Amino acid sequence: MIGSVRKKGATWSYRIDLGVINQIECSGYKTKKEATTAMHEAIYNYTGGP
Repeated sequence: MIGSVRKKGATWSYRIDLGVINQIECSGYKTKKEATTAMHEAIYNYTGGP
């Protein structure tokens, strides 16, 4: 599972690739660190943990 963080206007967003077509995108984070942390948590929750 691959994720990326990018800046959209004044806020940061993350995108997680779930396969060839499916993606999850969430935006509205004030800092890159917040977006990265949220992305890692989303990947952890989506995969079911360790």
